Order: sequence, then C-alpha cells, then structure tokens
Amino acid sequence: MKKFKDSSKIRLQNQLLKKRLQDEGYLFLPGLIPKEDVLKVRQKMISILNEFGWIDNSSGNKLDDAIGNEQAFVPDTDPESNSIMKKQISSFVIRDLQHHRNLISLFKRIFDHSVFPLPRVIPRTLFPNQDDHTTPPHQDYPHVQGSRFSYAAWIPLGDCEKDMGGLAIASQSNKEGVLPIIPAMGAGGMAVLDKYQDQWRFNPLSSGDVIIFNCLTVHKGVPNHSKKLRISIDMRYQATSDTVCEDWLKPHRNLISWEELYKDWPDKKTQYYWRECRVKTVPFNDIYYEKRNKLAFQMSYQGDKNALATLKRIHMIALENKDGNMLKKVNNAIQRLN
Repeated sequence: MKKFKDSSKIRLQNQLLKKRLQDEGYLFLPGLIPKEDVLKVRQKMISILNEFGWIDNSSGNKLDDAIGNEQAFVPDTDPESNSIMKKQISSFVIRDLQHHRNLISLFKRIFDHSVFPLPRVIPRTLFPNQDDHTTPPHQDYPHVQGSRFSYAAWIPLGDCEKDMGGLAIASQSNKEGVLPIIPAMGAGGMAVLDKYQDQWRFNPLSSGDVIIFNCLTVHKGVPNHSKKLRISIDMRYQATSDTVCEDWLKPHRNLISWEELYKDWPDKKTQYYWRECRVKTVPFNDIYYEKRNKLAFQMSYQGDKNALATLKRIHMIALENKDGNMLKKVNNAIQRLN
C-alpha cells in the first residue's frame, strides 16, 4: 500500500485543506495533537484494560508496553464479553481529546461554521493476531447516518508501529455514494466489496498523529501482528447546521446512561454540551442493518462463516428484546455454521 499523503503543510490553508479532503476523502495530519496529551489518555486507558485483565503482566512485562493477555481475549461480537463494559468506562475517560483545541480549530476551517462533536465516542482495542476480528472495508455512513458531511478523527493512543497495523484508507472512495453492504467478521459486522487495490493508503503512525476522513470514505483495519494491544479512539464531527442522527446523541451501545458517565465530571462546559446546540435530528434508519441481517441468514445456508459476527449481534438484540421467535431462528443459523 502507498503511504498517506501528508497534509500538515496545508493545515492552516482553508481552501487547500477542504479541496484535498474532498478529492482524497481523508487528511493525514502528523503531530496534530501534542504527544503528551495523547499519552495522558493512553495511561488512563491502559489502567482500565489492566483492571479487566487484558494486559499480560507476567515475565516482567511493563504495563506501559500493553502486551496483550490473549487468555483474556473475548471477541467483541460475543454478548458476554467484558469488552462492552470496558468501552463504556473508557468512553468516559477519552473525552479529554474530544474537545481538543487543535481538533476543533481544524474542523472550523473545514466547515466554515461552528463545530458539533458528536457525543458518542468509541474506543477500539485490538488484540494481537486476531485477524478475523480486524475491521473489514466499510463506510461509516450506514452506522452514523444524519449528515453525509460528517467526519471521523481516528487517533492511535500510542505509537502504532508497522507490525501493529492500524487504519487504511481507500483514497477517493468518498465519491461513490453509499455502497451496497455485505455481512462480515470484525467490528461492525458490515463490509463493502473491496475493489480498491491501488487506492489503499497506509503507514505506521506516532502518538499525536490524526487521520480525518469522510463518512463515505471506505476504510479498514490492518491486522495487529505485534505482541501489544493496539489502542485507538475515533470521534466524529460535523457542522452544527447539519442534521444529526438521534442515536449519536446517546452513549455507545446505550448500555450506560449519561448520568452515570457524567458522575463527578470535572468540566461543566463539556457536560451535556450538545443540549445547547439545538441541532436538527433524524431517527436512526434500520434499512442498512435489515439488509445486512437478511443477507446473514442467507449466507448461513451457504455455510459462509462471514455471517457469524452479524448473527451474534442479532442474537444479542433478540435476548435484550426477549424475542423468542428470533432467538430460535438465529440459534439455528449459528448452529448451521458451527
């Protein structure tokens, strides 16, 4: 894969910045955030992961190295996984970066308008050598919805060396509109057809580097073949004048309340900040997920195990909704693949 195009030299040139983002579908900004600000968040994340037993402290391994304890690995698609609780706790921690002055300043230049950080912030943790659970090629729009002019900021929490993988971007894929989806393994359980061999961009990243990309830009995870946990966060931004999906005004997966997340919150300015913005909202549209789920059941009859991630999500939702008929249907589909 070719390397990312470095946009640091045009960071303060509004028109060039916007044109590159429109042309390429992404911006790579080395050192956008001071390294010490990122490492402070990393230390908090590592402490949380260590409490959950996700870091191997045996054989003299240092906590800061975040060597992955593979005995603790539970796929994110497993409803019993303690990764869900980990995500909720870390969502509380990582807001130290969501309103970072450098990120807000950058998006003001992109939007020519006031910036609305979407409240939902998502931490990512990938264990070593778990290639099946690496995020497949996909677009964010079916998940985020609202505006087609929303943008993600992907930030590695710590140096992301070559063997740790990271994020790859399909350059110029943002110009194709919303693409047909297919069920797949990995985060989100939803992918698009990978036809971007010559368009993929990737290189190792350092603490403080940021990748900005549009919600229509196709991107994927690169497998982690190191011994360390790969830790990152992604936050999303759009102009305050644009429409927001109601779902993204709620915590990730809705498994914890804002009241719980904001308990003892030190900064009142960023607490419930979106309530003052009066953004236009639309309800979440299930059409993309419904298509994915229908395809997953069809794939189960064909013995295609790429449907497993989606089927496990359906199983989790059926349990939450106490939907006996769906539980029976999805259990049969999973058994066909096992």
